[in-house]
Amino acid sequence: QSTWGTFQNTMAPSPRKEIRIFDNVYDITDFLHVHPAGSVIMYANAYKDQDGISDATEAFSEFHGRSVAAKKVLALLPKRPARGKRQEVLAAFQEWREKLKAEGYFQPDPYHVAFRIVELISLFLFGLLMFWKGGIVGTCLGVLLHGLFGGRCGWFQHEGGHNSLTGNMFVDKHLQALAMGIGLGSDGNAWNRVHQKHHAAPQKIGFDQDMEVTPLVSVDFCDCFIVIRMYCVRFLELTCVGF
Repeated sequence: QSTWGTFQNTMAPSPRKEIRIFDNVYDITDFLHVHPAGSVIMYANAYKDQDGISDATEAFSEFHGRSVAAKKVLALLPKRPARGKRQEVLAAFQEWREKLKAEGYFQPDPYHVAFRIVELISLFLFGLLMFWKGGIVGTCLGVLLHGLFGGRCGWFQHEGGHNSLTGNMFVDKHLQALAMGIGLGSDGNAWNRVHQKHHAAPQKIGFDQDMEVTPLVSVDFCDCFIVIRMYCVRFLELTCVGF
């Protein structure tokens, strides 16, 4: 009987997987295996509507807002009208986002992109010039300028990853790859995979990858000062013993 029960459970059809995008519920069961970003599509499970369906509206807007291909694929998926209303906070965010779009905040500015590229090139070249001059001052200035260069590359590649530099996905992804490779010595695709999960379930422990590094970047400055003072005192004690 146990064996027959196990066999029945094995042969039983798996439940269909659905997500909500705007006012429709889409069946993504057969699409999961071919989704280009892999499992990130299921990270939207962090938010559910009144019927318990995962709401992936914001995730879709962030990842595929400028992708014609993604919208065509979405139109081909089996769908049905969503019955319940969206969570109030999500609906309010969507309304606010649409207002910003209407005011032009999401419109790419080619002059701004050109300025950022010139900024990066200038920081990198002036940093090299300082290293070439040498000396303590030149080396320190070179480190500072290349540190700024790396930081600004981080901002630049972030916008490229969101396809919000030029609005052209092909161009933006290549600009991101250059900024990540030259400025940060890393891989844009790897960053995209992690950051997509962040936007699929922002600030949700167990879903948002950025939350896993919170202890490294969230610091209580009072406690930090106490720890630094403690180690300074300990260092002086050891120095006295050494002398």
